[in-house]
Amino acid sequence: MAASGSEEGGWKQTILLRLRDRNRVQTHFFADVIHAHNKLFENADTLKSQNVQLQLQTERLKQDKLDLEVKVLDASANAGTGSKGEKTQALEQKLFKLQEELTELHRRKGENAQQIIDLNSALQEKEKVLAEKENKLLDTETHLEALKAECRNLEQAILEKDALHQALRDEHQALQMTFSALEDKLRKTQAENQELVERWLQQKSRDADKMNFENDQMARKRQAKLQRELAEAAKEPSPPVTDKSPENGQPDQTAPSGSPITRMFNSSTSEVPANPGHVGFIESIAGLLAGKKRSSSHDDGFEPQTSAAGAPPRHYVTVTLPSTAISKSDGHDGEVNAIRFSPSGRIVATGGTDRKLKLWEIMNRKLDSKAVLTGSNAGIMSVEFDPQENYILGASNDFASRVWSVADYRLRHTLTGHSGRVLAAKFLGDSSRVVSGSHDRTLKIWDLRSRACIRTIFAGSSCNDLVTSDLSGTNIISGHFDKRIRFWDTRAESSANEITLQGKITSLDLSLDNKYLLSCSRDDSLKLIDLRMSQVTGTFCADGFKVGCDWTRAIFSPDAQYVVAGSSDGSIYIWNITTFRLEKTLKEHNSSVIACSWHPSGMMMVSCDKNKKVTLWSDM
Repeated sequence: MAASGSEEGGWKQTILLRLRDRNRVQTHFFADVIHAHNKLFENADTLKSQNVQLQLQTERLKQDKLDLEVKVLDASANAGTGSKGEKTQALEQKLFKLQEELTELHRRKGENAQQIIDLNSALQEKEKVLAEKENKLLDTETHLEALKAECRNLEQAILEKDALHQALRDEHQALQMTFSALEDKLRKTQAENQELVERWLQQKSRDADKMNFENDQMARKRQAKLQRELAEAAKEPSPPVTDKSPENGQPDQTAPSGSPITRMFNSSTSEVPANPGHVGFIESIAGLLAGKKRSSSHDDGFEPQTSAAGAPPRHYVTVTLPSTAISKSDGHDGEVNAIRFSPSGRIVATGGTDRKLKLWEIMNRKLDSKAVLTGSNAGIMSVEFDPQENYILGASNDFASRVWSVADYRLRHTLTGHSGRVLAAKFLGDSSRVVSGSHDRTLKIWDLRSRACIRTIFAGSSCNDLVTSDLSGTNIISGHFDKRIRFWDTRAESSANEITLQGKITSLDLSLDNKYLLSCSRDDSLKLIDLRMSQVTGTFCADGFKVGCDWTRAIFSPDAQYVVAGSSDGSIYIWNITTFRLEKTLKEHNSSVIACSWHPSGMMMVSCDKNKKVTLWSDM
């Protein structure tokens, strides 16, 4: 209780001291006003007391007047005429003086009342001014407290800044020392690198000389061998070559000795070029001669051969239009964005938004899962096999492309460098180079041996699909968001040519002879482009056909006689290239069909949609 009492007395004393300080400070500012106010009150009190005294005197004078009047009446009754007149006159004069004095007192009373009114008005004005100044003083005190608090905060911030500045200064000194050490290390490394580069250049020069010597020897050996084979082939009689004439269906006669083919062989035997590329061309001629030699034992004039990947030669393919969905299954846990047969037709690859690339086999007329390739961090947008079926390439929405080996399903390469999602990636010429197209408006060429980007092409617009048009890997065709198809030569710095269509490009596909290009665009049409003339030769469209997304893929049939594309209503449309008419519409999917792929034999087809489904089609 004592403690609580002391605490209560303490805060009361504090409040009292603060009130006294406040009174002392405020009184100092308003001392003149308070003094004038006190003087006005004193004057008012004085005037009030004088007024009361005057009223008392007035009352006494009134009483005296009454008494005098009575006395006058009494005196007039008792006194004579002479004395009565003198006394009356004296009293009248006294009464007149008293009346004048009373009038003067009333006048002074009025003046005093007016002065009191003026003083009260002045007092009220002073009180208003005092109230305004008190309010201003309170505002000033509040602002002063806020400024003091802000000042304290700024002082604290200055202390923190000083501490941070000191820390940064120490860190800068440490980094400066580290930088000096790294500069010394860099100079040493550059010197070592210069030495290694010189040694490497010397070694490369020796290797190049050795390779040139070996190439010269090999070229001479090939020339000698080819000359011997051509000489032996020229000695043997050539059997007639039969072919159906397009007009009458009769076989043509044997080519005369003066035909371009005979002249080509005669010139090749007389002079063989030393260029290795020309040597390969002449070897292909020798292979044709050998094929003709072997064909003499066959009725049809040709012997069917098998390609390196196990697929039959493509010009022997007989395509049959599919009519029935013989298998339908859930391919992925999300949308299936890409699907493709391998060159031999043994494997089907699919890519989906579940970040997986799946491999399938056709067993008993059904798709049987063979392997699941992982490693992507986002949805797979396109898939591509290399010609030997050793590797499979996938483009992904995580700004990268990846290469897996087909034999052991292992991830071999991850190609990162784009700043946007990659919608298309293809092998460029062989399995050692890759070209990728991205939404960051660039094309990148990758060398898988060095695992590095060897060139970046700035296309000017987002790339939705691309194809390579030659085995040497020098020509690239890309389709873009700005409705343009661009043609690139990897040996040049800029685009060689471009074609503008009516809608943004969603896919490109090349015919097997590389003469025609098929494009699909968002104006719900497919365009057939003759690459020899660089112009559109035909348009494929149909009632109900709608391109479902920016990566809807349209393709040629293996014999390049048909084109096929999926629609947003789940239908698959097949057109005839010769007539540009719709041949067939397949209906099995319940959602937008994104991509299709024809079996290399032309007997089957697969398709995928946004509803996880993968469908296998056949004509029976």
